[in-house]
Amino acid sequence: MWVVGGWTSLGFAVIGVLLPLLPTVPFVLVAAYCFSRGSKKLHRWLLRRPHFGRTLRDWERDRVIGRRQKWIACLGALVFLAYTAWIMPVYTAVKWIMAALTLAVLSYVVSRPSQPPVAATGPKAAAGSDAGRAPGG
Repeated sequence: MWVVGGWTSLGFAVIGVLLPLLPTVPFVLVAAYCFSRGSKKLHRWLLRRPHFGRTLRDWERDRVIGRRQKWIACLGALVFLAYTAWIMPVYTAVKWIMAALTLAVLSYVVSRPSQPPVAATGPKAAAGSDAGRAPGG
């Protein structure tokens, strides 16, 4: 069941590459999650893909979204929102709901770290809270 869900999600991601209004990254993330539960082999295969493997590894390891990915996500979401708000005949209430959901998603994306945390190493980290004190103090 997990493998079927992974392939289905990956199929939607591929369609999202071709259709500008369908997002790609969320489907790839869902595929990675499904494959991690259903097939370690498929999960490793997905993490090795050149186009999104690094992004998936960064997300799984450190919950990091790179600056470039954030810009792409924000630009894509705002273009989609503008398209639906001004061109498509949609009710005003639906436009406000879409704007609120877009803002919520983008707030989450932007609030994620852009780089993995720096590992504390060296003599200062080993000394802990005493690192800033003068010797003998």
